[in-house]
Amino acid sequence: MTDNENEHVKLAIRITDMLCQLNEGKALDTKRLADKYEVCRRTIQRDINERLMIALPMLGLNEKGLYALPDDYFGQLDDNDIRHFSMLSGVSDLFPNMDRQFLRRILNENAKSVYESKGQFNEDGTKFKALFEQLEPAILNRHKVTLYYKGRYHLLEPYKLINHRSCWYLAAVKDEKLKAYRLSFVKDVVVHSDQHIFQHSKEILTQLEAEESIWFGQDKQEAILTISAEVADHFRQRSLLPHQQIVKEMDNGALLISSQYVSSLQLLSLIRYWMPHIHVVSPDSLQSELMDGLKAYIN
Repeated sequence: MTDNENEHVKLAIRITDMLCQLNEGKALDTKRLADKYEVCRRTIQRDINERLMIALPMLGLNEKGLYALPDDYFGQLDDNDIRHFSMLSGVSDLFPNMDRQFLRRILNENAKSVYESKGQFNEDGTKFKALFEQLEPAILNRHKVTLYYKGRYHLLEPYKLINHRSCWYLAAVKDEKLKAYRLSFVKDVVVHSDQHIFQHSKEILTQLEAEESIWFGQDKQEAILTISAEVADHFRQRSLLPHQQIVKEMDNGALLISSQYVSSLQLLSLIRYWMPHIHVVSPDSLQSELMDGLKAYIN
């Protein structure tokens, strides 16, 4: 096991500890937290900037220079708030139940010998603080926004901020179509006045609820793949491919799986990750693109 393999679980435990302290009216001392978790103060500061302050914008410094919530927030976070916070901070899928009782259990010393997480990647969220501060009220108040995105200005109706595979996107409507705009490519935001309020579309809200990725409103293709018995349990336990469905379980323990995708980019990196235990049955175009990419890499 490498030093980085359980970094995500350590991050989750630090964040939940800080969340519980804040909800109890305590202030966060970065030095004490760094000593407690045997990390540098810069790591604790990054936890606060990238996780806590994005999900809890009311968090600030008190007169002693410690991070604290306003007095009227003490004890006000219920289980729904905690689950919502864990989703925004990127740790919602780490543990089976994110409520106050479970958080207390994982903060227990014994949890270190029980829980572990491997191979997680999270986009640096510090640079998005200003964007969140602009976009959150715009979404809540249904104000149109203009983004400078990939060299062009876009007038949008913002609906939701989405964390997909540890990267942040704005789901917004342009020309009556729902699209996803990755925040790392947004260079400027203008929030328009009350004269530019829009009404939510029920169709768009339904689409947001139904789509599990950020490829909105595009026709999907079906891929059929075989999964070897050696790794089949991973695919039985959770969906590792877009819109994954198990078509058939083979006598030898292998799986025949269906995946719905919009772009080959959604699938190819996942297929390469699971090679040689995964094989494309159809379509032929996906298999050809996979082989061409591998040949280009070898050459």
